[in-house]
Amino acid sequence: MDAKDGSAAADVPPGAYSAVAKAEGYLLSGKNVVVEVGVKTAEVFLLKPEPKKRLTSLTKEKIEIKSTIPFEFNKARLLSAASFILDEVVDTLLKNPQIQKLRVEGHTDNLGTPDYNQKLSQARAEAVRDYLVAMA
Repeated sequence: MDAKDGSAAADVPPGAYSAVAKAEGYLLSGKNVVVEVGVKTAEVFLLKPEPKKRLTSLTKEKIEIKSTIPFEFNKARLLSAASFILDEVVDTLLKNPQIQKLRVEGHTDNLGTPDYNQKLSQARAEAVRDYLVAMA
């Protein structure tokens, strides 16, 4: 690794990899990377500082989130503020490879019909799952 700009290079055979970037004082960040024959692959990791007060904690049973994950009103689209919470979850997952399964639950208010709210809750849980899979 180059200490001046944080860059690193490695020669690896073609294939699919899970890459993790870490630096002291920052949350871990991960990505799925595909290396192809004859193609130079470059990935950029944006590391976020470790928060002074975490919004998540790991217990024996689960990752507890101490805040709600913000979504656009009446939609399953994550607001940008959700990344602060979900990046902590990613950090916890990357630091604890013994976690093999994760249950993601979605919730909504009670303004819509039960059927509509169930579908929205499911879509929100899937949005969180997709974020975690992309980043871990």
